[in-house]
Amino acid sequence: MSTLKRDLKIALLLGGPGAEREVSLVSGKSVYGALRQAGFTDVTEVDVHGPDFRLPEGTELAYNIIHGTFGEDGALQAILEERGVPYTGRRMACLERNSGLEKAASRFKTSNAA
Repeated sequence: MSTLKRDLKIALLLGGPGAEREVSLVSGKSVYGALRQAGFTDVTEVDVHGPDFRLPEGTELAYNIIHGTFGEDGALQAILEERGVPYTGRRMACLERNSGLEKAASRFKTSNAA
């Protein structure tokens, strides 16, 4: 396991367009404080309202604190992957694979219900 450099340029993504926006904003403030306390010196809060958000120039890591829609459904991850920005959390391939498993399980339950 490697250690992150303390001057890593981190964009802390918080808020989001979904119903859990306020929870994400509160969580984001806590995570911001924890990252700073851990010694990370270049952390910028980015209040995301939708897919057209801007990251600070030179961002090296997007730290996702967006709850629910957009932050956990793969939409944000797809944008970050398209931009070539590393991010925290599950990768798109995992989200797609799990989505497929959930669909298959749903079909299985439905076909066995009869």
